[in-house]
Amino acid sequence: MFKKIVLNGTFCLSLTLSFCLLAQDKAPAVNNEKGNKNLDIKDINILEDLNDVGQKAPVKADVPSEKAVEVRKVVSKLDVPEDDVLKKSIAGIRDVYAEKYKSSDAKVRHDLAVEFLSEAKKKEHTPAVQYAFFMEAIQNYAYAGDVAGIMKAIGELDSVFRINRIEFTEKELASCEKYAKVQNDQSALAEAYAGCYSLALENDLYDAAAKYLNSASIYAKKANNNDLMNEIRELNKDMLVLKKEYALVAGSFEKLKTVPDDPAANSAVGKFYCFTRGNWEKGLPLLAKGQDEKMKQLAGDELKNSVEVPEMTKLADGWWALSEERDYRLNQNELRRRACFWYDKLLPSLASLEKIKVEKKIELACSSFGIKRSSLNLPKGAVLAFNFEKNTIVKIGATPIISDLSGQKNDGIIHGVKFVKGAAGDAAEFNGKDSYIEVKDSKTLALDASLTVEMWLNPLDFSIRRNPYNKCYGGEGTMTIEVSGAINFFTGATGKDAEGGYMGASSSKALLPGKWSHVAVVRDQKANRIAWYFNGELASETPFAMEVKASKLNILIGKGYAGAYSGMIDELAIFNRALSEKEVKDLFNMGKKSQSF
Repeated sequence: MFKKIVLNGTFCLSLTLSFCLLAQDKAPAVNNEKGNKNLDIKDINILEDLNDVGQKAPVKADVPSEKAVEVRKVVSKLDVPEDDVLKKSIAGIRDVYAEKYKSSDAKVRHDLAVEFLSEAKKKEHTPAVQYAFFMEAIQNYAYAGDVAGIMKAIGELDSVFRINRIEFTEKELASCEKYAKVQNDQSALAEAYAGCYSLALENDLYDAAAKYLNSASIYAKKANNNDLMNEIRELNKDMLVLKKEYALVAGSFEKLKTVPDDPAANSAVGKFYCFTRGNWEKGLPLLAKGQDEKMKQLAGDELKNSVEVPEMTKLADGWWALSEERDYRLNQNELRRRACFWYDKLLPSLASLEKIKVEKKIELACSSFGIKRSSLNLPKGAVLAFNFEKNTIVKIGATPIISDLSGQKNDGIIHGVKFVKGAAGDAAEFNGKDSYIEVKDSKTLALDASLTVEMWLNPLDFSIRRNPYNKCYGGEGTMTIEVSGAINFFTGATGKDAEGGYMGASSSKALLPGKWSHVAVVRDQKANRIAWYFNGELASETPFAMEVKASKLNILIGKGYAGAYSGMIDELAIFNRALSEKEVKDLFNMGKKSQSF
């Protein structure tokens, strides 16, 4: 969410560079610029550039070299160079690029920033020169008024050097304020400050978070951006709740700084992270050192990371039993949610009455969250299913989550998506800018054999190429809507978004603006083909004999490497096999009757 690029006061696409494909149609080089990282609910921030998450656009200038990749793999970050050495490096860069520095043209300076950021990633440079390139990239992005470029450069800098990312970002955004004279620039600045808020919140810096949110509000008002103002108001409500809860345990946080093994403080802070923030990874080690013996035992068992069915059953039953006890009723929903986390993992290994028993527990828990959870109407093999009904959405901490109805627990993190009347019940509405749903990569989504992706689409705009569904165009697959309205499915053998090693299969038939269409793409590895279905009917077949390699990228619904999707999506499901024509037809007929799965 909140990702725009500003150039001369106008939001624009990233630099478009063409490159060769092993496909029938070219894959574009536009909007998104970030490498995709595994994302947990604990890592959620509103501004993806601050989080350094998302999917990377196949722009030649931005495709990392092997050396750049090696830099990112280094576990230990580099120290910031000494001032005198850094000044010499900056002077050297400005001397080499003196002619371009003379230009006052924003586009020239923006191109210079892109070039510098590319150079900064090269390991062949000394640390001082690398850091200098990062700093000069940031300065030139600021000169061009490109807030998103600044955020990206800071994210890259933070991945290599030890910096205080929050303070660094605040300083650079402040330097941009004098350039924010038009509404688009002011909106971009507001969104960037909202990202700082989110990053501060994740680090329990509530006073700083309030300050950043106030700055976001100021620039949203200047931009007369009512949608953004409404979103900031909601963020403020969440912040006030979290700030109040944090105040109750602030003393325990302080205690742990001097007495890290204090049982009472560990219990208080552990419960805050697990129950209030929904961050069990951070909270469990604290609960395991706490004074509550029952939670201490369960947390300790979790930290053993057992994948054995008896141990997972013990954990699921243990958290559930705790939720039933009178002393834990205040946290019943959170405890049941944790039990369901383990029950979901167990379901594939259960059979008969035991499976029914667990499913009923999950249904009971979901009903207490206000969730309707069912996958009875889906063909077998579903690994992800969103019907986009409002009652499948819950909040974990301040984060809205949409529940996966497949039973595989591939829940989605919602970024700015609205839910409106759709093809069958509610649907997700995407604004074509910064709204999307993100699903963390998992073993069940690493589909390197046959698969099916189906959904209802109601697009609004074909002015640029857009991605309603994006995993990896060099791996499991990505859908790209062409300006003609036809859809390409790109998939490949590299397991990453990079030049070469993939091909595309066109739907031939085209979507219509403002009209609902059911689409399904089937990659059948046994039959060596990719088939497209439109409204239950076979639309095209493309021979496909490539060996697919799974990626580590997250699924993005409503955005991708080509462009953000504008329109509605309903009844989206992914299957780990090739559905038959009849099964696709049945899914179409179900939606046609306004029936949600």
